[in-house]
Amino acid sequence: MKRIIFIFMLFSLYSHSSTAQCDPPSILWDEGGLLINWIAKDEAISHQLQYRESGTFAWTTVDIPQFQSSYSVTSLERCLEYDFRVRSICVDTESEYSGTYSMRPDCSTCFDEYCPVPNLFSNSIHITNVTLNGVSNSSTFNPDGTGYEDFRGELERIYKPGEVVEVSVDIGEQFFGVPFLAMFIDYNRNLDFDEDETVLELSFENGTNATGSFTIPDDASFGVNRLRIILSTFTEFIPACDFFGFSGEVEEYCVLIENQCDVGFETTLDMVDASGAFFSWEPLEIADAYNARYKKTSEGPEDWNELATLDPEIFIGNLDECTEYEFEVRGVCPFDTSSYKNRIIFNSFCATSTEDAELSIGTISSYPNPWSDQFVLSIESKETSTVFVEIISNTGQAVGQTKSYTIYEGKNTIALNQYASMPPGMYLIKLTNDQGEVRIHKTLKME
Repeated sequence: MKRIIFIFMLFSLYSHSSTAQCDPPSILWDEGGLLINWIAKDEAISHQLQYRESGTFAWTTVDIPQFQSSYSVTSLERCLEYDFRVRSICVDTESEYSGTYSMRPDCSTCFDEYCPVPNLFSNSIHITNVTLNGVSNSSTFNPDGTGYEDFRGELERIYKPGEVVEVSVDIGEQFFGVPFLAMFIDYNRNLDFDEDETVLELSFENGTNATGSFTIPDDASFGVNRLRIILSTFTEFIPACDFFGFSGEVEEYCVLIENQCDVGFETTLDMVDASGAFFSWEPLEIADAYNARYKKTSEGPEDWNELATLDPEIFIGNLDECTEYEFEVRGVCPFDTSSYKNRIIFNSFCATSTEDAELSIGTISSYPNPWSDQFVLSIESKETSTVFVEIISNTGQAVGQTKSYTIYEGKNTIALNQYASMPPGMYLIKLTNDQGEVRIHKTLKME
């Protein structure tokens, strides 16, 4: 009964505070990659959470019950990176969304059950430090002498296929025997260490440290993979599992392997006029899609306009004339999104731009516009040339095949009747002549 009265009083308090401030949660964190948490503001009676796969733009919205400040993410696809943000719902208003927090739900086989750890005793030889490409972790004797140390949470670093990993393992006090060291990584994430997943085998003199290197294979599975290091004496062949030795130590780590998405690629401004610009860039073989963003250089860092495309090119429309803009692009890859790259600063043309007058392709128009079955393209040209006509959707994807036509000095008309089956929507007609000049014209397809 007291609890009911308290809640009633709480709502009464909010109802008399219509001007109370409503702020978003300021801190988000996750527990084990399975639960998003935040610290609720006093004025919040419930919350609204949004999430999306990183690199995409469509948010999924979830209403969080009253007085709850966490959300289970176990229903999302494991090991994909997601963005999360939360806002407060107050009595008579709602806050802006918090800053975006990114995480990978349950992105690990590293913490799943593997084959038994070899049974060793660290009473005469043990590992004191492991360094992989400059990132180190220190250890000492396991107090119970069982020769096992669990460091799945240390050496956090991203490794990429093709990367060479330099290894240095420091060995503590050694009493007798010839030390041997083996390292294993579950590249295919099948919860076992296969024969080809022995990445390093070393023998070295007593009193020295073990050094070597290995290369992450191109077919390594992306995600958090388990790494097992075994140090032992009296045996040169060290299996990863079910092994009994007299002395030595086992240490286990997690390593995050991601694909090479964060690669610089050339981006070019192919065309710009008073209201639009067309960009293309070198394709990334492993990219599923691309994000592009643009804004006026006079605008702030939060004012970017974001677009997505499947092809390595995109048209940006609705620009203001005589205005300076900046443009960037990034790759969207499995388990990874590159940073934005190759910023281009450009100016949209003015309505009377002399640059327009210098182009051999002059005025472009089409009729009818809108159209349903076919349309005619009208082109003014200052000289005879070959033009290549390409139809592009408003997401930057090419529609059909590029066609070539010969145009002559003066006015030219080209009948285009091969696009009747295209779905309705706004399309761009891209013209490129044999001198590399590019012009863009918009057309609207109806049912």
